[in-house]
Amino acid sequence: MTTTRPTPGHNPARWAPDPELRGTFRYWDGARWTGHTIDALTATRPDLPTWFRGATRGLYAVCGLMSVMLSTLFVVDVSTSAHSLALDALTQLAATAVMVLVLVVGIWAFTVASSRYVDRMDLTLDPVWLCVAWFIPILHVILPFQLFGQIWASAGRVRGGRSGCPTSLDRSRPWVIHTWAWVWALSSGGLLLLWFLGVEGDTLAAWLLAANAAMAPLLGAVVHVIARELNASAA
Repeated sequence: MTTTRPTPGHNPARWAPDPELRGTFRYWDGARWTGHTIDALTATRPDLPTWFRGATRGLYAVCGLMSVMLSTLFVVDVSTSAHSLALDALTQLAATAVMVLVLVVGIWAFTVASSRYVDRMDLTLDPVWLCVAWFIPILHVILPFQLFGQIWASAGRVRGGRSGCPTSLDRSRPWVIHTWAWVWALSSGGLLLLWFLGVEGDTLAAWLLAANAAMAPLLGAVVHVIARELNASAA
């Protein structure tokens, strides 16, 4: 990228090499330098892929449909006294679908973190954890929660820099990120506790369905708050 210093009237708004800080880009709003900077690597990262907008909307729909499906199975499970092999099969299928859903959301967030809309210097963890942490007990809650919050904060800071109004990384995370993490932790922890206590399978299935029915729309809300912090053309 060119190192020519922008001058008013000749250069459009863009990220440009900082005239004073080597290895840093500062946002030029078309008339003056703003107070927002990012590292050079972030400034040269690619834009979000063309499928991103459709994938984001698709995730909203899938999270909502997943919640409805799990809630329906929960009602059927608790209202049916007789053991049903078909219901067991559907419950196992639903559990698999939930794991696929959280993995897809992790890949979605990884895509955001790998774009120019997030400053990787703001992240304390490698975003690749969003693709693998789901399969590691305890870390499957802690690491996604931490990265979701950092990606949200960084996306807002980068977006704010473009408008000349950068935001702080220290601002409070949205309540939906905290609530999702608590529900996800209770879902996993409660299921493990019930298993250790020797609770019968039907109760375990009911707990799994109820907890994940509550978790799915919250996960969709997490996607929404992160997407909202992105540049309008990307989100």
